[in-house]
Amino acid sequence: MAGWGQDEQPAPKAPAIRGEAAWELIRERLDNVIGFWVGFVFSPVPPELRTLRERIERHVTSENHVMVTFVPSTPEELLGLPTRMLEDRSLANATLIWIEALHAEAPGAPETPWTRAWEQTVIEIEALFEELRGVLLGGIVLAAPPGVVDPVSKAAPDLWQVKALSYLITPRNAASVRPSTPLPVRGSTRPSTSSMRAASVDPDDLVAISQSPERLKVWQAENSARTSSPSMPAASLAPATLATPSAPRAEVIRARALVDAAEGFLRQGRLQDAKDAADEAATLLRVRGDALDEARVFAVLAEIEAENEDLSRAAVHVQKALAMYGARMPGQVPPAWYCLAARIARERREHVAASRFEELALGAIRAMRQGDEGPDALFELSDALERIGDARLAAGKPADAAVAFSECLLLRRRVLVALGEVPEALGEVSYSLKRLADACVHASDVIGAVAAYREALVIDRKLYAQDRKNAEVRYQLADSLWRLGDALTSSGEAAEGAAMSEEATRLLAGAEPPSGTPARIYSPGSRRGQPPPRRELKSSPGRP
Repeated sequence: MAGWGQDEQPAPKAPAIRGEAAWELIRERLDNVIGFWVGFVFSPVPPELRTLRERIERHVTSENHVMVTFVPSTPEELLGLPTRMLEDRSLANATLIWIEALHAEAPGAPETPWTRAWEQTVIEIEALFEELRGVLLGGIVLAAPPGVVDPVSKAAPDLWQVKALSYLITPRNAASVRPSTPLPVRGSTRPSTSSMRAASVDPDDLVAISQSPERLKVWQAENSARTSSPSMPAASLAPATLATPSAPRAEVIRARALVDAAEGFLRQGRLQDAKDAADEAATLLRVRGDALDEARVFAVLAEIEAENEDLSRAAVHVQKALAMYGARMPGQVPPAWYCLAARIARERREHVAASRFEELALGAIRAMRQGDEGPDALFELSDALERIGDARLAAGKPADAAVAFSECLLLRRRVLVALGEVPEALGEVSYSLKRLADACVHASDVIGAVAAYREALVIDRKLYAQDRKNAEVRYQLADSLWRLGDALTSSGEAAEGAAMSEEATRLLAGAEPPSGTPARIYSPGSRRGQPPPRRELKSSPGRP
């Protein structure tokens, strides 16, 4: 086949069409074209493809012609088909040979046997093309999952150039609105890493400092050397040390100590103390203050109002915080402020805005973490991507959500490599796989969902084998079994799906629930994580 495709670039993707349109185009080719040809059909939903295949088979056999279907159950069986088509003379007179293997792997999976098998199969067909043309009197249709479009087009570019057809079958219900998917079961422990942050100053001590001129001078001197880089994790708020060029007045120094205290109280869940400190700081800054300090006060007030479900005021205050800080320090807005804005937008059901704020948070984290490849940084980035995926899913953009969840999964796989197969890191990868699968379900990508759920199930079985007495791990495994069972049933594998659900039921029969307050609700019909308890306005014993 020398000289194929020298003047053209291979098509990167198959055009997306509905099953009815694909049927008409393939039928027209079967009725009007005599001779050898090769085509590709891709679909994320096995039932859609099976319906198309069965319809084509009825049409071919009604004309007293022969259609041969191969549905290999292993990658090795798929790899042997090119040679079989060449050597098995009973296939020579077939009007159509249909090869269907709708298996896939999740992004970044350690093993990709089906993708590699498809790549090698098309390479073999490309190498044997002229010989197959001389033996076969009909066409070949290769039916595969969408995830192999790019791999096969790159593995066999000449074959891709001369293909007779290539279609991506879109499901009929791809645009329909689906109910929200319950959150998967997730372990509550994050792997410990070596990149620990320095402990913050006790907020009660900061309040005491703000009331003592001598201690305030010492505190200001110690903090004057601090830079704009936060010493706390990205979940914390901005530092108190972005000083103006001129020496600040005592009131401003005191206000900064109070803002630091307010942020500390927030981290401790002491909302009333945080509000008292923020209000006092705002009063001091109202006469002569710095815009950065005022922005921090607005951020504290926004979080308190969000906790108290005063979302309208919270939205106003967080917008002021973002605008004031961004105007003075472009590109250095604390990521947690964008996360707060996203949370407020999410609770206001403004999911598109929430997605935009989460993307801004990711950009801020990337800028802050530039060059940091440690587990802490990778987790922080992956958490941001997970939130973006959640926001996109809530906004009705499941395909975009799947992209974010895929990137999140790849980062958590890197953490797993760095830390080794510790249970906590394995649990994070399992959870990421299930969130990706959830997005695939909403995008009607059943094949992608099954692939991700299967890998999550393998991980959860491994975790359960290591600790059979852990109730959380047991429920996590049952959750994966139920989810995979649902996906398999949707893909037409009802028997295997029912077996998965039955195994989950047996696994939990007579099992003790997790101790303490349940982190999740477990059952075949409801696997949603309970929201965290809302923090109450409370003061410390030493404050009024």
